[in-house]
Amino acid sequence: MFKLKLIFYESILRHGFLLVILSLICACPAQKTEVPQVQITTEKPDLRTPEQKAVAERDKILVRSFLQADQIHREVLWVLMKDRPPLTKTVFGKLARSLQSDAGEKLKLKSSFKCDQYAVQKQAQGLAPYPVKMKFFETCLGLSGVPYAELEVLAKDRMNIFFESEKMSDVVGLGSSIMNKRMMCTMELEGSGLVKVIKCENLYQDRQDGEVFHLKSYLFQKDKDDLIEISGEVLKNLVAQRKIQIKVPLTGKIRFSEKELQPTEEDLAREQAERQKSIEEAKNQSRDAKHIVNSADQPAAPNTVQDFVRGASPNQQTIRPAPPESPLRDDSSGRPVFNPTNQTKPILEESVKDQTPQNLQGEGTSDEDPEVIDPQTTDPESEEPAPVENPAPVENPAGSSGGTGGSGR
Repeated sequence: MFKLKLIFYESILRHGFLLVILSLICACPAQKTEVPQVQITTEKPDLRTPEQKAVAERDKILVRSFLQADQIHREVLWVLMKDRPPLTKTVFGKLARSLQSDAGEKLKLKSSFKCDQYAVQKQAQGLAPYPVKMKFFETCLGLSGVPYAELEVLAKDRMNIFFESEKMSDVVGLGSSIMNKRMMCTMELEGSGLVKVIKCENLYQDRQDGEVFHLKSYLFQKDKDDLIEISGEVLKNLVAQRKIQIKVPLTGKIRFSEKELQPTEEDLAREQAERQKSIEEAKNQSRDAKHIVNSADQPAAPNTVQDFVRGASPNQQTIRPAPPESPLRDDSSGRPVFNPTNQTKPILEESVKDQTPQNLQGEGTSDEDPEVIDPQTTDPESEEPAPVENPAPVENPAGSSGGTGGSGR
């Protein structure tokens, strides 16, 4: 009996111990084993030649230098106009966008430009990548494109740039593009493509109120105390109005001076000629307008009638066009017919006033009285006027109110 109890207790202890161990094992968290992930990349092999790689690296350096020159020029324009233009909207920024487009990059701020499609024509002048000549085109207006700039990369750290202001109105402005001037710049770079020197001549840029900046001298030097030095003039109507000078030091205040220029004799003569020309054009336009109005209002040519003065010789008779309201009117047969309801003054008032009594008697005429046309005695059905017996001389034809011959009766 005692042995059975001992065996029973031993079995309980053994099984209890196993349960405790199992419970402890289940309570412990399972350790996760991380499986290393293998990244599979499918990079395209670079099949470019060493020359092509050198050309691509050269273009990247040019883009970097043009973007930096764009920032410098934007600061200059901010000093001049108190308004900083958008990013890359300068002559240098447009070159950078052209090279980026040629490299296949996606351009930003496209709404700031009228045409933002470019092409670059490259012509090597020796062993790649230097020297090289480039021509820049806008391709919006045609397949061949419109050339707006040329670039001569002489070496890795030196280049010449030529801009056509006529083709860059969206950057320099409409007034500057009308000037149709060729702008030239020279740039010097450091080894990493940073701009060291920018030197330009005859840069043009529009200002408000129809004025144009003509920057004759433009100099940026990175290693000088005066970073930027500019001298030029302000044009209005193609005439220099003010002289400007700008100096931007490395530290300190910006010095900007603008001085009025006295007009020269040539400028005054040019302005006087332009003013006289505008006056003549205005007169010609007014004269043409009056001629058009008069020709539109002028009636058809009236029938002419012969006016005879009582007592005058046949040599003194004159022929004048009848006035608009003439006592004579035409019937359907084309012959003159008297209209008694619409009588006017005699036409030959001035010629009668000059006649003296001697002239009225007639020099070289016969003693017989001449025949005078009297509208009241004219037969409408006959072509010849009826003669009048014993006509009396007209003393004051100008004061008569009847017809051409019937008022003296």
